[in-house]
Amino acid sequence: MKYLRITLVILLLASITGCLTHPESDTVQHSVRIAQPAGTVFMYVTNPGFWPAWHPSSVGVSAGADHSLDIGESVTEAFKVAGREGEVVWTVTEKVPDQKWAISGDIVDGNGTGGYITYELREEGAETVFTRTFTYRILNFWHYLLNEIFVHKKIEQESQAAVDALKAVLEEGKAPILELGTNSD
Repeated sequence: MKYLRITLVILLLASITGCLTHPESDTVQHSVRIAQPAGTVFMYVTNPGFWPAWHPSSVGVSAGADHSLDIGESVTEAFKVAGREGEVVWTVTEKVPDQKWAISGDIVDGNGTGGYITYELREEGAETVFTRTFTYRILNFWHYLLNEIFVHKKIEQESQAAVDALKAVLEEGKAPILELGTNSD
């Protein structure tokens, strides 16, 4: 117990004096093959109204999130990620129809926390390879420690569950977007 206290005091002093460094961000990436055309997958994943149907961290989205968002458009998402609940405002920063879509997010009342998500799509025959990359900010040493101990692993699990659910929803034909066909942008 004595050594634990000494270690904690050293860590506290080191973090206060800036002796301990940490990365500014962390990244989680998952890919899945989906038996649908890229246009169908793109229209579905870039429509925030559908996020709660396939992403376990997405609790709900604000009004107006009923279409594939364009560059500069924003949506507010209620989330529960790694046990943390809150809201994030996502703004579209890049859109290449049927290939790539990127959003930048700032957590409401999050003191500078947030992240960046990209969706990349590549058709291979009758399938689409969908890759979701989530990069999130690490603000300080304590956030880094929490990330190393718990958060990263939980986000990895949630992200894997999301792409698995996306595949299931789109391949089972339960996705409403399938009625819209492919992207015409």
